[in-house]
Amino acid sequence: MGNCCGAGSVIKYPPPSKDDEYTYGGNYSFVGKSYKMSVPVKGLLSFLEAAILELFDFDEITHESDGLLRRVGDTESLSSDAITIKWRYSEEEAVIRYDFIVKGAVLENRYDVLIPNDNYSKIDAIGYVPGSSFKFNLVAM
Repeated sequence: MGNCCGAGSVIKYPPPSKDDEYTYGGNYSFVGKSYKMSVPVKGLLSFLEAAILELFDFDEITHESDGLLRRVGDTESLSSDAITIKWRYSEEEAVIRYDFIVKGAVLENRYDVLIPNDNYSKIDAIGYVPGSSFKFNLVAM
């Protein structure tokens, strides 16, 4: 698998056409596994992301087969009227992508790209926001 944090690591997914939709979820080796998420604090953006994970108790997650995320120990997926995070997987690229959806629309300038190791025990990731990015990782629990 590739290294998310090296040179040339930006992986761009084309946005869907007006008549197309992304396919979220599926049954892959990482689905249903519990992961501990952490953000190495290297600046203001990563500090804010780490604080958000702490504030919303979002540091232990599971990927659901329907493309949603769930906190470990919760019975319901994380989703709200304000924002939803959904995942999709590219088998060709061996990359997971988190899309941020607000009022039913995918934000084109806010997404995360996750690159798992061969057995999905560790996932390196980069979160992209307009004009910047931050690294984070998930480790199987």
